[in-house]
Amino acid sequence: MFFTEDDYSVNISDIDSIKNCYFGAYLVSTNGTTGARMITATSPIVNGVTYVDIPISDISAGSYYVYPLLSDTTNTSTLSIPSGIIYYPLDSISRSDLLIKSLNSSYKCDFLC
Repeated sequence: MFFTEDDYSVNISDIDSIKNCYFGAYLVSTNGTTGARMITATSPIVNGVTYVDIPISDISAGSYYVYPLLSDTTNTSTLSIPSGIIYYPLDSISRSDLLIKSLNSSYKCDFLC
């Protein structure tokens, strides 16, 4: 059933259990051993933020997987994956394959990853 009026639409910001979460991504090399990092947006999804920029200037060129996720806490450091943060995988969204050829930019990951 589809409603055309906004009053009848369910947005992600209407879901209390996740509306204050931060969209994020987990990046890891295809061999699973290098480049692992987890980073989130700086604003929660209730503010309309459905993407995160992943800095890639400090990792090696190569093939990577990017997994989208939600987090209960913002994490903008790519140097470590802090403990005590709850991460929610987005199972209905597939991972993205990423081939890094140049290391002087960032990768933008959004809900369409």
